[in-house]
Amino acid sequence: SPQKLMEELRILKDKYQAEYIYFNAETFFAMPDAYFVELANSYAEEIKLPFWLQTRPETLTAKHVELLQQMNVAHVNIGLEHGNEEFRAKVLKRKMSNSLIIDGLRALEEASIPTTVNNIMGFPDETRELIFDSIELNRELGTDSVNAYIFQPYRGSAMFDDALSK
Repeated sequence: SPQKLMEELRILKDKYQAEYIYFNAETFFAMPDAYFVELANSYAEEIKLPFWLQTRPETLTAKHVELLQQMNVAHVNIGLEHGNEEFRAKVLKRKMSNSLIIDGLRALEEASIPTTVNNIMGFPDETRELIFDSIELNRELGTDSVNAYIFQPYRGSAMFDDALSK
């Protein structure tokens, strides 16, 4: 809950003199929107420390970006994963348009919030052309940095079984 999180943040700031917060959640905005608004307002009033977060591009809204600015966000890390819409939907089950991704990242850029985009390469059945779709999308985004990781499926996942069979 926002209240519990704020209680822990107060301890980090007051007892341990934290100077920077790293929110270790792959999708920071997975919480209900009302929770985030409450957390953002409390954080901006009481904590005010710079912080890093990670989220998915489809969770970015103008309101989220505005609240992040008020909270003193230092960096946002975005899990893009792949630049081809069809591949992303079919293989990764992430159904979002490239235009939605571009709009979300532009909102961060316009707010001068430093951003890193994470990509994955080396999926089974991925072609050179598909990899270049990711490269081209990254070129459109205007982020501060880009990461490219090699596909590493988790044992027991459907993607692991698919990779193993291929």
